[in-house]
Amino acid sequence: MTRVHPSALIDATARLDDDVEIGPFSVVGPQVHIGARTRIGAHVVIHCNTRIGTDNRIFPFASIGADPQDKKYGGEETWLEIGNGNTIRECVTLNRGTVQDRTVTRIGDDNWIMAYVHVAHDCIVGDHTIFANSTNLGGHVEIGDWAILGGASQVHQFCKIGAHAMTGTGTVVLHDVPPYVMVSGNTAAAHGLNSEGLRRRGFSPARIEALRRAYRTLYRSGLTLQQAIEALRAERDEVTSTPEAAQSFVVICHDPDVPGSLDDFNKEDREIVASLPRITLYHWVLVDIPASIRSIAAGEFSNGVVVGGKPGPGANHGTRQGINGYTAWFASDPDMKGDYFGYDGPCPPWNDSIRHRYVFTVYALDIEKLVLPHRFEASDVLKAMEDHRLAEAAITGTYSLNPGLA
Repeated sequence: MTRVHPSALIDATARLDDDVEIGPFSVVGPQVHIGARTRIGAHVVIHCNTRIGTDNRIFPFASIGADPQDKKYGGEETWLEIGNGNTIRECVTLNRGTVQDRTVTRIGDDNWIMAYVHVAHDCIVGDHTIFANSTNLGGHVEIGDWAILGGASQVHQFCKIGAHAMTGTGTVVLHDVPPYVMVSGNTAAAHGLNSEGLRRRGFSPARIEALRRAYRTLYRSGLTLQQAIEALRAERDEVTSTPEAAQSFVVICHDPDVPGSLDDFNKEDREIVASLPRITLYHWVLVDIPASIRSIAAGEFSNGVVVGGKPGPGANHGTRQGINGYTAWFASDPDMKGDYFGYDGPCPPWNDSIRHRYVFTVYALDIEKLVLPHRFEASDVLKAMEDHRLAEAAITGTYSLNPGLA
């Protein structure tokens, strides 16, 4: 049951899902959507054009979705998107995007944003991050998954902080911070690898040691940046493509750009805007690939879409294939429903305003076969191989059926 305090002001166009709570004297403006079980404290202002997911908690005096602090802003329609399971503490300010960039500021899932943090227009924040008190992001900043920003960290506009990186208290970031690295100071300087954080997140000792070698080459070898990059490339070329301990491979293909709403899907008079929340659809899950296999021929595991799905899970070379996202996609279609095992390729909506990314990731594992149910999907595989990854590599392609993006 949704609970709104009598003193709160809710715009007629706002949408509150089940079990939302709105505290005293809070304001929810026009074109705001708040997902189920999200709790809004007292004196919070959610200005307009804001989508908030499920299970978030927003504490008193936060300012959410206000106009961007950009002198070029002229009242255009721009957005703020907040994912699921975030904690947003007192006096946090999150601004909408601008038309000069991506039109949207985006916060992912399961982020811990402490008091007095500011996230400016057009920033992109990943998942599972921690922003300590009084941290400020300038416009157009990107923060990778699992990054930790120490108290009063200041990040200059357009900078990127990579996944699993960490900044010390009072750090001033004027340049990009690579993934996995700890930085501190004014201005930020590298002070080693975030090894403890990587161990807590399940990185194997072999992966951490490989990252340490790369760090030493970049920061301790005395080489220029370009020389260090060339040295790392040379080292990569000298290493065999497969870790010696690898017992099997896994291949997963996913599209992270599928529209989260089907309301405008392939509609003649509508366009799917770039700011629409996106979800992930898995196109292929292949496990138990023998370590002796070094390539997969075109069409070896798939040759077109089969109505009702291809058979599975058993496949060539003793491999197994999971069900892909088409299983759920066609579940309500009596002519197409079924278990779609194996690979089924891209088919983005032709009226989508963005090109979709298709990410193929290969994982090297230290076991021959994963323990999985007979009918499994990508989430089962990702969980089952958490403690068995030795290495991984990915390649991304883009595709669109929109003639305007050709």
